[in-house]
Parts: sequence; structure tokens; C-alpha cells
Amino acid sequence: MVNNSILENICGTDPWGPWEDYDLTNCFREVVIDAGILLLYSTASLCTLISAYLQLRRHKGPDYERLLNSQCNSNYGTIEQSGLIEDNETDLDVSDDNSDYSDETLVSNQEIPKNMIFDGTRLAISIIICLIFSLLAIIRWQDHNGNQHGNYWIVTPILEAIVWGYAITLASFNIVSQQRSILHIRGHLNVLYSIAFVSSIINIHSLYLKLGIDFNLEYYINLLILSFSLILVCILIFEPQDDVELLSKPNADGRYSSPEVKCSLYDKLLFSWVNPLISKGFRSTLDDKDVFELPGFAKAKNILKAFHSFQKSSIIKSLIFTFRKELLIQLIYSIIWSLMYSFVPPYYLQKLLSYVQDYPTPEDSYVTAYSYAFGLFWGTVIPSLCFQQALYIGRHLSVKSQAIIIGEVYLKALSRKDTSGIVDNEESKNKTGKITNLMAVDAQKISEFSAYIFYLYSYPIQIIISIWLLYSLLGLSALAGVLAIIITYPLQAYTNQMFQTIHKSLMAATDKRMGVINELLQAIRVIKFFAWEDQFRAKIMSARDNEIKEIKRRLMQWVYMICLWTSLPLIIMVAVFITYTKLFGNELTAAVAFTALALFNNLRHALDEMPSMLVYIIQAQVSNSRIEKFLKDPEIDRKCSIQNFNDPYIGFKSATFQWPDGEDSIDNSSVSVDLTMQTPLNKFTLKNLNVSFPVNELSIICGPTGSGKTSLLMALLGEMECVDGRVFLPRMTTESSNKLGGAPSGVAYVAQTAWLQNATIRDNILFGLPFDQETYAKVLRVCALDRDLEILEFGDQTEVGEKGITLSGGQKQRVALARAVYSQAKIIIIDDCLSAVDSHTAKHIYEQCLVGDLMKDRTRILVTHHVGLCLRGAAKVVVMKDGQISGEGTVEKILATGLLDGVTLESEEESETSVEDVTDAKSQKNKTIREGDGKLVAEETRAVGRVEWKYYKLYLVASGGFWYWMSLLLLFIVAQTIQVGQEWWIREWTKAYNDPYSQIHQFALTISGGITSFLQENLHNSMKNFALSSYVLSPTLNHSISTDHFSSVNIWEETHERVNVDYYLGVYVSIGLVCTILTSFKAYYMFMGSLVASRKLHNDMLDKILSATIRFYDTTPIGRILNRFSKDMETIDQNFSPVVMFLLYSCHATASVILVISIVMPRFLIAAVFISAIYIIIGAYYIATSRDLKRLESVSRSPIYAAFGETIIGVSTIRAFGAEKRLMKRMLSLVDNNNRPFIFNWACNRWLHTRVDIAGGLVGLSTAVIIVYNLSNGMDPGLAGFALLNALNFTGHVIWVLRMYAVQEMNMNSVERVHDYLVLEEEPPRIVEGHRPPPEWPTKGDIQVKNLVMQYAPDNPPVLKDISFHIKPAEKVGIVGRTGSGKSTLATSFFRFMEPTSGQIFIDDIDISTIGLFDLRSKLTIIPQDPVLFSGTLRSNLDSFNEYDDAELWNALRRAHLIDDTTISSDTDNDNKSSQSEQSQAWTLDAPVSENGNNYSQGQRQLIALARALVRKSKLIIMDEATASVDFKTDRMIQKTIREEFSDATLLCIAHRLRTVVDYDKILVLDAGKIVEFDHPYILLQNPASVFRGMCDRSGDFAELVEVAKAKYEKNYSNISV
Repeated sequence: MVNNSILENICGTDPWGPWEDYDLTNCFREVVIDAGILLLYSTASLCTLISAYLQLRRHKGPDYERLLNSQCNSNYGTIEQSGLIEDNETDLDVSDDNSDYSDETLVSNQEIPKNMIFDGTRLAISIIICLIFSLLAIIRWQDHNGNQHGNYWIVTPILEAIVWGYAITLASFNIVSQQRSILHIRGHLNVLYSIAFVSSIINIHSLYLKLGIDFNLEYYINLLILSFSLILVCILIFEPQDDVELLSKPNADGRYSSPEVKCSLYDKLLFSWVNPLISKGFRSTLDDKDVFELPGFAKAKNILKAFHSFQKSSIIKSLIFTFRKELLIQLIYSIIWSLMYSFVPPYYLQKLLSYVQDYPTPEDSYVTAYSYAFGLFWGTVIPSLCFQQALYIGRHLSVKSQAIIIGEVYLKALSRKDTSGIVDNEESKNKTGKITNLMAVDAQKISEFSAYIFYLYSYPIQIIISIWLLYSLLGLSALAGVLAIIITYPLQAYTNQMFQTIHKSLMAATDKRMGVINELLQAIRVIKFFAWEDQFRAKIMSARDNEIKEIKRRLMQWVYMICLWTSLPLIIMVAVFITYTKLFGNELTAAVAFTALALFNNLRHALDEMPSMLVYIIQAQVSNSRIEKFLKDPEIDRKCSIQNFNDPYIGFKSATFQWPDGEDSIDNSSVSVDLTMQTPLNKFTLKNLNVSFPVNELSIICGPTGSGKTSLLMALLGEMECVDGRVFLPRMTTESSNKLGGAPSGVAYVAQTAWLQNATIRDNILFGLPFDQETYAKVLRVCALDRDLEILEFGDQTEVGEKGITLSGGQKQRVALARAVYSQAKIIIIDDCLSAVDSHTAKHIYEQCLVGDLMKDRTRILVTHHVGLCLRGAAKVVVMKDGQISGEGTVEKILATGLLDGVTLESEEESETSVEDVTDAKSQKNKTIREGDGKLVAEETRAVGRVEWKYYKLYLVASGGFWYWMSLLLLFIVAQTIQVGQEWWIREWTKAYNDPYSQIHQFALTISGGITSFLQENLHNSMKNFALSSYVLSPTLNHSISTDHFSSVNIWEETHERVNVDYYLGVYVSIGLVCTILTSFKAYYMFMGSLVASRKLHNDMLDKILSATIRFYDTTPIGRILNRFSKDMETIDQNFSPVVMFLLYSCHATASVILVISIVMPRFLIAAVFISAIYIIIGAYYIATSRDLKRLESVSRSPIYAAFGETIIGVSTIRAFGAEKRLMKRMLSLVDNNNRPFIFNWACNRWLHTRVDIAGGLVGLSTAVIIVYNLSNGMDPGLAGFALLNALNFTGHVIWVLRMYAVQEMNMNSVERVHDYLVLEEEPPRIVEGHRPPPEWPTKGDIQVKNLVMQYAPDNPPVLKDISFHIKPAEKVGIVGRTGSGKSTLATSFFRFMEPTSGQIFIDDIDISTIGLFDLRSKLTIIPQDPVLFSGTLRSNLDSFNEYDDAELWNALRRAHLIDDTTISSDTDNDNKSSQSEQSQAWTLDAPVSENGNNYSQGQRQLIALARALVRKSKLIIMDEATASVDFKTDRMIQKTIREEFSDATLLCIAHRLRTVVDYDKILVLDAGKIVEFDHPYILLQNPASVFRGMCDRSGDFAELVEVAKAKYEKNYSNISV
């Protein structure tokens, strides 16, 4: 009673409610909705503002002023755990994770330009609304009747006036306050306006339901309030944020900031902030600088910091926690989209069709009908806008996820243990290709999952809502559909599991193929030298065939999934319609049928998207497991041991080391290592190391090939695992190093195989340090690079190319040495830097560099075979043998022990003559450096404008040609026609209930009657034992068939009973089954064509790559080529055909919708013209911009690949220098450059979608308005439903036409890029029929070179200048000369790596330019300076074609001095015992060789390459510094073998060690591309003016060289005399 009396006082005679006649009661609406919620919010807002203000007042002071006047530098976190990015890096742009601003300044209000128009309007309208409510309160006070009105009638307008008075206060404070941005006053006002606007809509709705269009004073007042509230909401929507003028200022790179961070809500929802980019892209081709700068929150460095701040146990969990804010906002948008998309259009469709069905006596007016039409429009547009926002947030998540994965993989690559030398398991093979795939493929798979993660909950919500609405519409019949879903779920789960398994196999097959291709590209020179293209093509094709099989399995599984998911909606609808019509006997009206169809379309769309989502999930799971497995790889541990009093400062103490095997670090205290069984099959071991290297002095490490010298340096640098003992190498911490360039670690390392970046010579030397002219000049001089830079056309601005391809071995080594010298390192570790240079250059480097002024006060540890040269400046010598230190101490001590095999201290009588002094005087003139950028590697080209027809033609022809595509188009037309017929049949079904004269209805009755008669007459006996349906054999049906069908009275009375549901249902099922079969078949047909195209394009590109000129490889980064074979081929393999299929389907569906609606309502053609014009304009603007952005994104991806490959190769050098941070910053910058066009391309995509969806909403609106307008002329409800259903689907079809066309053009970019490699300049033919040399050619080895001129490119100067010489059969000729003199060019000329500008080369009287390259190269043998081994076995590296037996292979290994007679252990002689020491290696022909031969030392690799040459037994052999990395003793033994084994072969040997060639038959001296001298070495030594004599004179071994040359000369002379 008390409660009732209170309610009576509040509400009076009005009921409290809240509901009355499907509407809110007046009392509840005004008390709760109008006043209560607003008052509650205003109170909470006021408390929040007061609390925030008091908190600011308490903290006001220096910190507060800094908050107002300085940059907001709240960062995402740190990745300190990896030590690669610091918290306090001032050069990193850091942004607040909770802000949409990037690198912006939080300043006081005095510096912020105010939007006075918006602020003033906000205040004025707040005052007006407050006055309106005050006036309303006065009017109600005057008209108050206590018996009729409750207290709420007066109190609510007063409370609302108070609320708006609070709004006036906030609006005034917003104008005058200095802290409005800090207190977020606008945000408080905007929420209040939104609540007021929603309450106004509710009020107008209630008044309309009560009064219709009979307006009174209260009606007008509420309309006025709604209008003013709408203006305030428009201010909320259209008001831009402050500081928009900052966007007009370009940054240092010339890019403008993204308007996204400062745009209004309207611009954000409609993506209008992209308009400047869209317009520019439409007018002209976009360049990189035209693309907006990424916001701070989207930059890779900030994303990675945030990720590490919230890192969890797994990548997925960490990503979810890192992006929790974005995921929450996305959730809100997704829920709005899911609810409105699933509920509103079907609701208004059902209302409108019911109105049409009940016409001409509807309960509602025309205004209601038109409101349904507009409700249909807004119910389409609003969820679309929310959907686009959810998708764009998803794309931001995608970009961020990819940046994180790439960053994490790169971080790991910089810190993981080097297991490239381990070959005892499959995981370790092709490691480079696998790491590249993690970055290129797996990162993308996870990013794709991140982009569409909201589908995981959105589509289930839509499915649930659709089922619920179907239940509301159809009752219990809808539950049959749910049951069908449950029954088919196990089959779905099985297909998904199969897809996951197949995808794993596909990724493994792709890894294998990319590994082989990477190996091919890394060793392309050797492959061309030996004419092994066919073998590698077969190897790649084998891997490709396996990959194609997996792709086919994957596509077939996709076909099965398409079949399943296409048939599932049919199964559900059949189950529902059977129960609705047959079981419950309901009549299928147009309103029910087409509303159900709309709901089923929503349900089908959600179900159709589920397979793609499941594919994303499966792929992400596979990729996630692969990445996490890689990230769990053990990392190197370089923690220097804590030094005690007696410990060395730099060195080892009782230390034992092994190469990492991929397992976790060995626990020193618990693991006992067996050191007695070490072979190439397991790990090389250093043991019992006890040595201390003197500080600020030169120490030498020497020993025979394979003794462990390089391993000792690797152990010191922390690259090997410390099994026992301790290692000491002080390294500077990042905090103590102010600069990231050079060697922040304080340690510099020069690898035996020089690692250079693909940059200019200067950039390689500076290595991130500032340029200092004086120091730089000194470094060039001491490293003997001055003359080289004079020779090079662009000096130190010359790009070195990948792996320094444009430089000789000696130049690369000296550039790497110069990098170490120029750095700030106090400890410099050098691995055999003298082996790649000639003797006098080695002497210059030693005297001027290693013991020169620039190296004073630095600790130098040098591995060298030039022991005699370096001894006199060394403070300590360490002698290695079999992985142990056989001796260490001072020079005198080591010489006394005899460990150096007779090496003596060289005298210092030779002058410190610069290397330039030994060359011809005429070459000393200064050379003017040509102006230019010195670029070797050109920027990757990209096409401009629309994709040309020739690229489409290339794919169309490759996939099957004209008839294939014509038959495919026919399939699509037939399938679409049948799908439209399925919906049309529903219209006929519903019409049958109301149209007794329907021809189809009569046909149905006739057919069913005939079937029934047949059953009665012929099958009565057989069927009498079965319980036939009483409906099928009902007397009513029999009577209806035997009586007059055209009796309108009888038919009208029995219409419901005479509609044969079985017939209509059967036809509907038949149409659905045919549609499912055709859909599956067209997918299969399309996929098979795509496989044909994939195979052909890949094979053609591979053939072109294999036949490309060597110049192509010099000027093209390997990463760029790998990009074609990985990313672009993946697009063609896996993405191309699904996109084409969807594009064709969307085109046919769009055409069918226009055709259907136009037939039903011809007036629609008028609206269609205008709407089509809108679509064309939108599409034209979008496609041009999107195409350019996609191309920019494709071009910017290759540098990431190249940087990955470059880092993996040089990781030891990078870690030694401590350059991880700088290279990490470079990688993140490359990622940003790639993400920039990608994310803004997707913003343009969303720009397209919003506009197309609005235009599509206009289609639905136009259709609905025309239907309502035509009601007076008569409109069939079935036709209306048919037209409206198609109109609702029209938007989806058109958007996918435009989007898929744009995506297809993007995918065609991959075809373009593949086509670029199909038109490469090719080498001459491999075989020239009619000009093939005899099979035994060459038989003598006679060489004649006549007037040979060689140049690398037409615009480059000649490298060899009109040289001529003759080499007799079996002569041994040494080729010597200054670096850059043309020695290697001469050697490669014999292999026709480039064609002569003029001149000829004859071998055994055959001009080599007239025969095929295979016939030429397969008959010659070269032993290159940089030996290249392939993953496989020792046998496969020695005998790639299985042409020789084991005995010959063992003999080659023995003659190459890799083994001796006691170490041969063949597969058939397992009992043969070795007499080696503990560390000896047991060699077998099946010993595995890892990628690049990393499980062998550099010297061993050179010896294996020599053994490979010995096996071939060619008549012409060219050696290019083939023994540079072996010790002098082994070199002498090899030279002896060469003389014995190649006694009947012609030998050309390029050598820097004069001792190697001084006993040859001839010496050819080259300088600046010309022959300076060519005669017997002894004759040249007798000539005081000889350049060769000068070289020998300054080598320090002149007397010995003369003696050897003389002996050879006398021997030859005596043989001639005899």
C-alpha cells in the first residue's frame, strides 16, 4: 500500500509501467529515461571532474607544468629483456598506449586553437534547451491538475532544466578554462548530448504511437528538443580535434602526418580523412612520400615495446593482453554491428511485407510504411559503419601483430645459438629458408587471424540472433535447423582437422622448396661455373612437385568444406520448412517466407564465413607453433666470468667448448662430455684451453687447417658453448656506450669470410658511426684501400652489392678490416685477414695497420698463416692442433719449441714501401671520381597505372586458355541462375496459397496426381504393407484429381489442402542440391586451373632465373628474388583462384539482382542509373589509389627479406660489434616502411566500403519506397519480398565486386612481378646444335686469347683492355696483379659470364663464343676463392651427377690432403681403424654437409672444392685463390699434388702467395686491365725493371723465390734440351 501511494504521488493517474501497449508509460519514460538517467550521469560527471581537479591541484608544481608544456613521453614499455632497445633512448618516438596521438605535445589551452564556432554553438543550444525545459515546467505548473497529473509532471522538466544548467556551466568552462583538455570537458558534454538525443528519440516514438500525426504543444516541444539535440550530436560528430593545423606540416622525410589522429568522429566513421590520399592517387601515381606518416601508436618500435611490457607465456596471450584496449573498442563496434545487422533489416522487412500483404486495409498509415523503408536504410547503414570500424581496428591489429612477429623473429635471429653446422636432424637443414619463411609467411598468417579475430564472436552472435528470430517467426520449426547444425558438426570438425594437417604439410613443403631456392641463389656462381643448372632445376622441381601436391590437397579440402558449408543452409531450411508446413501445418506466406529467407541469408553468410575463419585459426595455430618453437631456441650466453686475482683479463681458464647443437645450454656442473668421439657428424670440440692474451698488444693464433683457430675466436666471442671452465672477454655495456654505431660492445671482429652489408663502401666502413674525414683517410691508407677507390668508378660511394659481390676477395677483406679499425673498439679480433691479399699488400697491412699508429693501445688477436711476417710484432703466439693449444707463449719461446715448422722471424730490412710503389708508375696518376651515386643495385621497379592486359593474358593463358575460361563463365552463369531460381521458387510457393489459377500450381497438382495414380494402380500390392502417408493417398487429393480443376469455388475452398507441399519442397531441395553440386564443381574447376597456372609460372620463372646473366645477380638482391618465389608465388598458388572465384560470383550476383529488380519494378531503373554512377565514381577513385599503395607495399617488402638474409649470414660479426640495437632499429624502420602503404591501403578499402554500403542502402530504400508507392496499383507480396530480398543482398554483392576487383588487381601485382622475371636478359644458349664440340674436347688445353676487351656493362669502362696471349697445352700459368687489375674477370671470361666487347678466346682451336654454355662450362673446372658447398653429403658435393665410384672420390680427398691413407673410412670398410689423436676426424663419403658447408672450417671447404675439381679431371683448370685459407704447409702439399695430378692439364692460377706460382711455367702480370708481363718467372726475376721482380723483392722471400724459379727453369730447359 505504501509503495502504491508513493507511485500515485509520483505518477498520479498514469501507471508506473514500465510497459503499456508495447510502449513505455509516460511516468516511467519521463522519470527514468528523460530525467533520471541524465541526472544520474550529470552527478557522476560532476564528481569525476571535481576529483580530477582536486588531484591536479594537489600535484600542481614542476611536474604539472612539465605535463602542460613538454612532450608527453609516456611509453609503451621496453624490450630490455633482449637488450636491444633501451628505456631512455631519446631518438625513439614513443607514444602513450592510451592515446591516439603520436609524438604530440600536451600543451596549455593558450597554445591550442579553439573551435569557437562549435564551442559557441554548444553553449547557445544548451541555453536554449535549458530555457525550453524551464518554460515547459512553468506551463505544466499552470496546467497542473492534482487529480490527473502526478508530481513527475512538474518535477521532471525542472530536473532536466537543472541538468542543462550543468551543461551550460561545462560549456562555459570549456571556452574559458586552461585545463579543458586535461579534464576532458568535451567528452563529458558529448556523452550528455548523446543521452539526451536518445531520450528525445524515445519520446518522439512514444508520442507517435499515441498520437500519430496529430500534433499538440508537447509534441512540438519534443520535436524542438529533438532538433536541438540533433544539432549537438552533429557537433559531436563533425567537430575535429584540436591542432589540426599540425597536419599541414611535413616531417623530415617530407611526409605529412596521418589525419586519422586529429579527425572528427564523422571523418573517422566515414574514413573521410583518407580523402586527400584518395584524390592524389586518382590524379597521379602515388610515391612513397605521398603516403601519410604512420601514427606513433602504429610504429613498430612502440608496438614491440608494448608487447614486451605485457609479455605472457605464449605469443597469442601476449598479443591479446597488449591489444586489450583495441580489442575492447572492437568488441563494442562488433556487438553493435552483429545485433543491428542480424535484427534490424529482417525486422523492417517483415513489417514492410506484412504491410504489403494486408493492403489495402492496413492498420498503419503510409507514414508508417515509409518509416519501415527508412528503417531498412538505417538498419543497413549504421551496422555497416560499425563493421568498417571493427575491420579497420582489426587491420591495425594485423599490422601490429606482424610487426611484433617480425621483430621477435629478428630479435631471436640476433641472439640465438648458431646451429647451422649441425646436420644430424631435419630441423637444422635449410635454416635460412625457414627463418625467412617465419618472417614472410607465418607472420602474415598470424596477422590475418588478428585482422579478423572479431569474427570469432560476431558470427556466433549473428547465428544465435538469426536462430532466435527464426524461432520467433517460425516457432518450434526453427529448432529443427539448430538440430541440423548439431548433427553436421562432427563432419565439420573432421574437415577442419584435415585442413590443419594438410596446411602443416604444405608449410613444410614450402620451407623445403624455399631452402633449395635459397641455396641455389646463394651459390649461383658456382652452379653456373660447373653447369649444374639442370641438376638444381630437377632438385627444385622435385620440391615444387611435392608442394603442388600439398597445395592440391589443400584446395581439394577447401572444395569439400565449400560443399559442406554450402549444403548446410539448405539442410537447415529444408528441416525448418518441413516441420513448419508438414509437421505443424502452417501456411507459408510471403512475409514469413522472405523474412525467413533474409534471416537464412544472414545465417548462411555467417556460416559461409566460418570456414574462412577456421582456416585463419588453423593457419595461425600452425604458424604460432612454428614461431614459438623457433623463439624457444637456445640463445648464446656471453656473460663474462667473474674474474679472480689470478684470472686473465682476456682469455680462457681450463675451458672446453663445443658448437651448439640446438639444445639448451649445457650445465657445467652436471654434464660430463665425451671428447673422444668427434667427427663431422657431430660437434667439433675445443678442450683444455688455458691462455691469457696480453692487453694492448698483438697476439697471433696459428696452426694447420682444421685445427680450431676460428673456433677459438668464436669461443672467445661467446658463439660456442662453454662446456667446462671459464672465458674472459670484457665487453662494454649499452649504457656505457653513447653511440649505437661502430662497435658499442668495445669488440670488433673481422671474419675469415668477410661480411659486408649491401651498401656503399663508406657506409660499410663507418658502420653507423659519424664520418670523420681525417680518421677515415688514415683508415683507408693503412688498409691499402686508396688505390682501389681510385680504380672504382664511384670511389667509396660504390655499392658493394649483396655479399660484396662487386669487390674482389681481397677488397672485401680489407673493407671489413677498415670497419674494425674505424670503430671505437679496444679489442679487435681478426680471422686470417691476410690470406685474401697478395704478399706485399699483406706486408703493408701488417706494418701500417696491425702494428701501426691506429692500432696502438688496442688489443689485437690475429689468426693467420703468415706467421713469419707477423711474428716480430707479436707479444704472444698460440699454436693450435686438433682443437687444443699445443703451445703458447712469447715468440722466442714458441720458436724454441719448434712448433712452427721452421718458420723464422723475418728481418726488417725491407722498407715500409706503400703497396702503390710496386705498380707501374703510369698507373699512379690520380683518377677523377665520376659523379654519381655509385649504385649497383637499382631500386625495385614497380608498375604504374592500371594493370595491363598482357598480365591478365599471361595468367589466363597459363591457367587454361580461352575455352577453359568460357566454360568456367558458363558454370557461374548456370549456378547463379539456379540460385535465383531457388528464391523465385519460394515466391511461387507462397503465391500458390492465394492464387488457385497459378499454372505452376496446376502443374504441381497434375504431376502429384499422376504420381499418386501410378502408385495406386501399379504399386498397391507392394505398398499395402507400408504405412503410407494419409496425406499422399487422402480421399481429398484423389477427389481433387478426378474432378474439375477449374472449379473456382471448390479450389478456393480447398486451396490450403490442395497446395502440395511435397512438390514445392522437393523442387526446392532439388534446386538446392544442383546449386551445391555446381558451386563445388566450379570451385574444383577453378582450383585445377590455378594449379596449372601456378606450376607453369613457377617453372617459367625458375627457367629464366637459371638462364639469367650473372650481371642480373650482381644487381639484384637475393631477397628480391626470394620475394618472387615466396610471397608472390604464395599469392598465385593460394590466394589468386579464391579471389577470382569470388569476383566472378559477385559480378554475376550483382547483375542478377539488377535484372530481377528491374523486371519486377521497372521504375527502379531510374534510381539504378544514379546509384550506378555513384558506384562508378567511387570505384574509379578507390581502385587507382589502392593499386598504387599495393605496389608500394610489394616493393617495400623485399628490403625486409634482404635484411633478414644479410643478418643471418653475418650474425657473428654483428654480435661481436654489439650492433644488434642499430640493426634492430633499421629492421623496425623497414617494417614501418612496409606497413605504411599497407595500412593506408586498408583505410582506403574501408573508405570504399562505407560509401558503397551507403549507396547500397539507397538501393534498398529506393526499392522499398517504390513498393509502397506502387501499392495503389497492386503489388504482389511475393514479388515485393523477392525484390526486397535481392535489394538487401545487392550491397554485399557490389562491395565484393569492387573489393575483389581491387584485391585481384593487387594480386595481379604478383603476376606483374613474376612477369618481370620472365623477360630477363638471358645468357647464350646452353647447347647450340650444329656447333657442339667433340665429346672429348678439350683434348690438349691449348689457349689463345686475341685482342680481348671485356666490360661489365655498356656504360662501364673496360675491365680488360685489348689483351692477347697464348698458353700452350699443359702449361701452368700464374696470374698475379694488383687488386682490381682484372684477374678474376679474365678467369670468368673463359666461362662466358659476360660476352666480350671484342676479341676472341680459343680453346683447342674452337672459338668458345660459338658453342653452347653447357658444352663449355661442363668441360672446364674452376676452384673459386670463396668455396661453396651444398647441403647434402660429402659424396653429393664431390660427385653431383653420380658419375664416379667411391674409390675415385676417396682418391680425390686424399690428393686434396683432406685425409691421409690412415683416415679413409668407407661405407664398406667399417673395421678400418684410425691412428689419429683423440680429436681426429673419421671421414665418410656420407658425412653430412650443412647449409653453406658451415660444419667445416673455411680451409676444409676450400680443400673439398679442390677435391671436387680433382674428380672432374678437366684439361683446363682455373684456380682463383683456391688455397688462400689453408696453412703454408698444406698449400705446398697441394701445389705438389697439382703438379703431379694435373701434369697433362692446362692450369691458370690466380694467387697472392708468390710462392704458390713462382715455380709455374709462366707468370702473367696484369695491371689496370692490361698485360704488363708474360714470361717464365725466372726470366722475369732476372729483369730489374720487372713488376713481378718488384713484387717478389718486397715479399721478404726473394732469395727463396729466385731459387725455386731457377730450379723450375733449369728443369724445363733440360727437358727441352733432351
